[in-house]
Amino acid sequence: MSLNVETVLRDPGRLAALRALALLDSAIDPAFDRLTRLATKVLGVPTALVSLVDEDRQFFKSCVGLSEPWAAERQTPLSHSFCQYAVATGEPFIVENAREHPLVDTNLAIEALDVVAYAGIPLVTSDGFVIGTVCVIDRVPRSWTADEIETLRDLTGMVITEIELRGEIAERRRMMRERDQLLERERTAREAAERAQARFALLADVSSLLAASLDPDVSLPELADLLSCSLADRCELYLYTPSLQLQLSASSHPRSRPLLPSGLCADSLGPRWENHDVVRVLRTRKSRLLEHVANAGLTELTDDGNTDAAYPTPPPAALIVAPIAGGETVHGLLLCSVSRQEQPCDADDVALVEEIGKCIATAVTNAKLYREAVQALRTRDDVLAVVTHDLRNPMQTMQIYATVLQHYAQRHDFGKAVIEEAVAQIGRAGAKMSRLLAELSDVAMQQAGQSHRLRCSPVELVGLVGEVVAQHQAQIKRHEIRVASSASEVVAVLDRERIERLLVNLLANALKYSPDGGEINVVVGHEQHDETRWITVEVSDQGCGIPEGDLPHIFEPFFRASNVPSSLRGMGLGLASVQQIVEQHRGTIHVTSREGAGTTFTVRLPDADGCGKTEAAYAVPGREGQEQQPRARP
Repeated sequence: MSLNVETVLRDPGRLAALRALALLDSAIDPAFDRLTRLATKVLGVPTALVSLVDEDRQFFKSCVGLSEPWAAERQTPLSHSFCQYAVATGEPFIVENAREHPLVDTNLAIEALDVVAYAGIPLVTSDGFVIGTVCVIDRVPRSWTADEIETLRDLTGMVITEIELRGEIAERRRMMRERDQLLERERTAREAAERAQARFALLADVSSLLAASLDPDVSLPELADLLSCSLADRCELYLYTPSLQLQLSASSHPRSRPLLPSGLCADSLGPRWENHDVVRVLRTRKSRLLEHVANAGLTELTDDGNTDAAYPTPPPAALIVAPIAGGETVHGLLLCSVSRQEQPCDADDVALVEEIGKCIATAVTNAKLYREAVQALRTRDDVLAVVTHDLRNPMQTMQIYATVLQHYAQRHDFGKAVIEEAVAQIGRAGAKMSRLLAELSDVAMQQAGQSHRLRCSPVELVGLVGEVVAQHQAQIKRHEIRVASSASEVVAVLDRERIERLLVNLLANALKYSPDGGEINVVVGHEQHDETRWITVEVSDQGCGIPEGDLPHIFEPFFRASNVPSSLRGMGLGLASVQQIVEQHRGTIHVTSREGAGTTFTVRLPDADGCGKTEAAYAVPGREGQEQQPRARP
C-alpha cells in the first residue's frame, strides 16, 4: 500500500462519515443483495460486492458469488482489497487482467478470491466522503465496455441512495430516541417535582397539625393518621418514658399488634438488642430503610423468632425507622411501614420521614416546655398565695401588739409583763417575716445562678441548737423536743445567721409534719471518715414520713410531698433553703424516711473552716437513702 492510499484511508473525516452510517458489521440486508444480484445478471459476472473500506479492512455489506470462507466472514484485510484504490483516488478502478496490472499483480485476492477482472465504482456520500465501492469481478481477463461501466455507475448510485436512506432513517430514529429520552427526562423531572411538592405539602400539614395543639396526646394520634394516609400504610410513634423505655404513644392502627416487639421496648439498650437495626437508629440518630421485612428479616423484629405472630396480615414489605430527635436528645422513634410491593420506598421517603421525626421532636420539646411553664406559673401563684398568708399572720401580730403598746402609752395601766410580751411577739413576727423573705431571696438568687457571700465567725453549735429549740418549745404543747450532744461544746467557723435558719427550718419541718404530736430529737455530734472530721446535726421526728417516690425531689424549690394534707400550708422553700446553706458550707444533707413512721435529716459540716476559700469537695460516708454528694462552694 502506497503512502497516499494509506493516508486517504485513515482520514478522520472519512472514517467518521463511514462509522456514522452504522453499516460496518451490520446484518445482511436483502435490499443490497437484490442490487448485487442484479449486477451479476446484467453484467454477466459471477461476483458482485458492496464493499465498505475501513482503515485496515474491507467489509462486504453485500456479497454475491464470493467463495468461502470469505462469503461467511463478509470481510477481508486490505491485503486482499482492490477497492481501496478506487476509494483512494475517488475514481472508478478498472482492471482487465489483475496478473498484469502493476498495482495489483501481487494482491492476495487474485488467488484467494479468484479476482482476475475487476471494475469498481466509488461510493461517495452527499458530504463528499468516499466510503467504499460497488464492484463486479470476473474470474477470467475481460475488457469492460463503456455501457457496462455506466450500468455499474447507475447501480452504484442506487446503492448510495439506499445507504443514505438508511442513514436518514437511522438519524430519524436517533432523533426520536433523543426526543423520547427528553420526554422521559421531562416526565421524570415533573414527577420528581410533583413528589417534592407533595412532600413539602405534607411537611406543611405536619407542622400545622403539631402547632395546633401543645398536647401530644391530641396531636400525635392525628399525625399518625395523617402519615398513614399520605405516606405509608401504617405509622407508629414511640416515645421514651422517664425510665428510658420505649412506649407506643400513637398508632394509625391502635387495635393491631405493634410493629416493635415488647421486649425491645422494655429493654431497647440491653445486650439482647444491641445489634438490632432499631437500636442502631437510636444510637446513631440516622434513619434506616428495612426492606424485605416480610421475608427473612421478619424474624429479627420479633420477640422469639415466631414469624406467624409477628405482624398482622399483610406484613410490611418495607419499614422506615427514623429517630424522633432534636440536637443531641433522642425522644423516641417514628415507624412507617409500606405493604405495597409496586411502590417501593426510596431515599427521598427516608429523608422525609427523618424530617418529620425532627418536627415531632420539636413539638415534644415545646410541649414539655409548655407544661413546665404552666407548672411554674401555678407554683408561682401557689407561692404567692402562701407567702401572702404566711406574711399576713406575723404582720397582724405586729399590728395587734403595736396597738397594745399604743393603748399602754395612752392609759399607762398595763404592767411590765404585758409590754415585754408584746415586744417579744413583735420581735418574733418580724424575725419570721425576715426569714421568709431571706429564703425567697436565696432561692431566687440560686435559680438565677448567683451566689451569696457567707459572713463567718466561730459559732458554738450546741448552744445555738439549744437557743433555737427553746424558742420552738415555748410555742408548742403537743411535742417534746429533746437535745443531745456528744460534747458540751462544738465550735466551728460558720455563717451563724444561715445556720440558725437551717436549724429553724428543720425543726419547723419536723413540727409541721408531725401533726399528732410526739417526740422530736436533735443530736449534735462528730464523725470521722477518710481522715476528715465532720460535725453532724441530726433532726428526727415521728410524723407522717415521706413517700419513697418523693424522696429524690424534696430539696427542689416549691416541691411538697404527695402525702401532705391540704390543711398544712407551705411554700416548699424550707428544705431547698436548708440544702443551699449546707452546700455553701461545703457540707452534705442526708434524709431517711418511711411513710407513716417519721423522718430523719442528717446534716454534715466540715469540722474546719466551713467558709474557707478552697474549692475541694469533701468525701463523706455512704448512707442509705437520698444522699446529696458534697459540692464545691460557689
